[in-house]
Amino acid sequence: MKNVCYRILQEEGYVPTYDDDGDIKFKAQGCTLYVIAPEKDDIYLRVLLPGFWSLENEEEFAKAHFVANKLTKDYKVGKIYLDKEDTHASCEVFIDKNDAQLKRILLRLVNLVLSMRQDFANEMRA
Repeated sequence: MKNVCYRILQEEGYVPTYDDDGDIKFKAQGCTLYVIAPEKDDIYLRVLLPGFWSLENEEEFAKAHFVANKLTKDYKVGKIYLDKEDTHASCEVFIDKNDAQLKRILLRLVNLVLSMRQDFANEMRA
């Protein structure tokens, strides 16, 4: 699946590379995203945007927690989650690499994770 996703991203004009873990790394709208497709789970596909919003204090963390829960509920396959200092977004699906819709779904996941980031930022600034 990973090689198919790599090729799709290239065809769409992205410049993917493999990181040290073997995940696909690429840039979109100024953000670094990852496509994770483990060989041990050949129908699992994840698009990850790590560390897109830093959390400065407990008050911001509390607001971010509320916003993350709201957006995770609103987005069908998207998740926003927090650690102590950062906010991360991902979209995850199960799909076979031979599925005719893989290209469409991969590109939609990329757009969804970027939309989640923008919606999160808008909510945090409101």
